[in-house]
Amino acid sequence: MSDLLPLLIDSIPSLLQLETLIVAEELMMDCDGIYSKIHQSNIPTIRSESLKKLRTFMIEEFQTLWKSLHPKFTENMYSLELTFEHSYTPAVVGIISDGMNRMSKLQSLSLSGCRKTNSRTILVSYSVKHLKVDYVSDITFAVPELQSFEGTLEALREPYEGVEGGPLIKLKNVTLTGHGKGCSNDIVVYRLAHIEILRLKYLIEEDSIFDDISNTCTALKELYLDCPVFGDEHFFRNLSQLVNLRRLSFDDICIHAESFDLSALSQLTHLKLEKADFDGISQIRLPKSIKYLSVAMCPDNEILENTITGTLIQLQKLCLVYPNPRFYFTSMIVNKETLQSLYRLTQLEELVFVNAKFALSAFLDGIAPVHRLRKLLLVNCNFDRNHLYALKQMFPNLRYLDSTLKYYVHRNF
Repeated sequence: MSDLLPLLIDSIPSLLQLETLIVAEELMMDCDGIYSKIHQSNIPTIRSESLKKLRTFMIEEFQTLWKSLHPKFTENMYSLELTFEHSYTPAVVGIISDGMNRMSKLQSLSLSGCRKTNSRTILVSYSVKHLKVDYVSDITFAVPELQSFEGTLEALREPYEGVEGGPLIKLKNVTLTGHGKGCSNDIVVYRLAHIEILRLKYLIEEDSIFDDISNTCTALKELYLDCPVFGDEHFFRNLSQLVNLRRLSFDDICIHAESFDLSALSQLTHLKLEKADFDGISQIRLPKSIKYLSVAMCPDNEILENTITGTLIQLQKLCLVYPNPRFYFTSMIVNKETLQSLYRLTQLEELVFVNAKFALSAFLDGIAPVHRLRKLLLVNCNFDRNHLYALKQMFPNLRYLDSTLKYYVHRNF
């Protein structure tokens, strides 16, 4: 492999029109063939300013390769992705850290495959706006221009021990994939005080993390809980503090409270509750501001239906998600009360049924028409042409009907 590295380095000038350079152990194994194809293609040599992206899968000879690239080709780079497979050492990270001082145009940095060592490194950049990392317990980041982040919470801890740098003022979009073991919640979460979008992708085992988020991140406009949530009274009290929320999405919530109360979120317009069991809930309170709702339907829907049709007077789009028959061995029938109550949603323009089964008896005795509805989607539903005819009668101004969909992808979340 070492003998092939010079060939790769020599070929770099003729690769500069590429936006992405991939150097991987898998490629190095077939480097002779790749090298031949490169020079047989007659690619013209152009200026180094054209090299905008570098994606390097770390190899044993990384230090030699990096010296060939930096600073000649890296000073105009705007995106750098590094995956440490076998060569993660303090020396390698030190080389990257020193090099970033001259990469003044770098805006996007991605690190993965980092392993724990006993050496602490600070990566400093005054140009990086987007950062993605996985496990980086030995690396801290001084990136005051940061706007978006994806990775573990500990990666956002203060870079300098004993020095409080304050919140990351320009950081607005955060995706947390884990917690990490190098910090406590409150020490890091206060740096997120100005974020507007938060996506949680890992199981929250402690209430303290959400306590800190709800107390600190009060500017949040969008919250996506892409993880199982234990919805007890304490959780809902915390959630009620995020009064600026516009979008709220639950991937899966297990409700352990007498009431499901989101009424304090008076600016909420989008709510996704596709995996929620409302059995045993005595009260459901939703803000009148909701315009887009996707909700799980259960056999006893009376409280939920009354809340939707009696409260959500601004509702424009409604998605009713019934239990998947593949897991429950039977389809849940859309009851007459559900259909009869829809006329009360005078602003409703789009209606989606997922996994529903229709029975002709639900349309007997007449159903009040919903005049404003323009779009109807039936996703993985059980119906026949008589049901379609009845639905068209119910929605006389329908412009779009699709009954062939097997899957549904939300465009509003």
